[in-house]
Amino acid sequence: MPEILNNSDIAVIVVHEIYGINEHIKGVCERLAKSGYNVICPNLLKTDQPYSYAEGQ
Repeated sequence: MPEILNNSDIAVIVVHEIYGINEHIKGVCERLAKSGYNVICPNLLKTDQPYSYAEGQ
């Protein structure tokens, strides 16, 4: 679970899509963290291997 703590008074919880915590979601978390927010992104799929966009159909 990506968790980035910046000692901020504001926390953002990122909820991933059906594709899990993939590179896109990690990028969203990183951009929010660079803005100074605490970021938490729980893995709701309970798998380390997210679905690929090709499996969207």
